[in-house]
Amino acid sequence: MKQKKLIASSLALIILAIINYTALSAPNISALFSSCDAIQEQLISLIQQEHKKIQIAVFRLSDKQIAQALIEQKNKGITIEIITDSGGLDSRITKILLLHQAKIPIFIYPTNSTNQGLMHHKFCLFFENSSNSEQIVWTGSYNFSQAANTKNQENVIIARDITIFSQYCKAFSELKALCLPL
Repeated sequence: MKQKKLIASSLALIILAIINYTALSAPNISALFSSCDAIQEQLISLIQQEHKKIQIAVFRLSDKQIAQALIEQKNKGITIEIITDSGGLDSRITKILLLHQAKIPIFIYPTNSTNQGLMHHKFCLFFENSSNSEQIVWTGSYNFSQAANTKNQENVIIARDITIFSQYCKAFSELKALCLPL
């Protein structure tokens, strides 16, 4: 009887260990939709919670509130780098020049040269976010624009997963190598 209780207790501990390991190692991924989630507010919150570095690849950046949050973080000493498409500069409402004036490094993907097509990515990398110093990938259809915030149907995935984060870091570095500094 003692042996059965010992075996049952051991099995219970093993099962708890497996459950805890799975919970700790499983990726934490969530989805946001413009129809029911405050995407702009959540992005600004992530920007404000960053403690180290933000890297952004975005086709268009014309949302003044997002630009202002980035400038505030830059002024607090957070490293920020932005890659954008050359087509994103031709808009009279772009905030890229405002960010450049705030000494945020801007890298322009030259769609008119040897590269084919647009730099149409929309992602952010957060290197030490919130009190947990999480590495976070923010990606989806959401352009950083007022229309994306108020009119369009948009989506975002937020991934707190080191493997996904590493893949996006590599993609950012490779993309940046193709760009020209503003």
